Amino acid sequence: MASLQASLESMKASEQSLKAELGTALLSTLSSDDQHEVDRLNDEIQELTATNRRALEERVKVCLKTQQHCGIADFYFDIFR
Repeated sequence: MASLQASLESMKASEQSLKAELGTALLSTLSSDDQHEVDRLNDEIQELTATNRRALEERVKVCLKTQQHCGIADFYFDIFR
């Protein structure tokens, strides 16, 4: 019973430690090359997100221009207005 209690306490301590790490920047633990790769990937994500937003905006405009109901047009039109 005592060893189970010790294991439980150890798991609780680990849980608290991991919860404290949530949302923190871990870049400092990466190598320089890994940090550059993360930066490159973040830039690529931002670029792709912007491209996707422009494509969606264009699709909504086309739907509205052609008077077609495209399903998403009503929902997304307010976002891009």
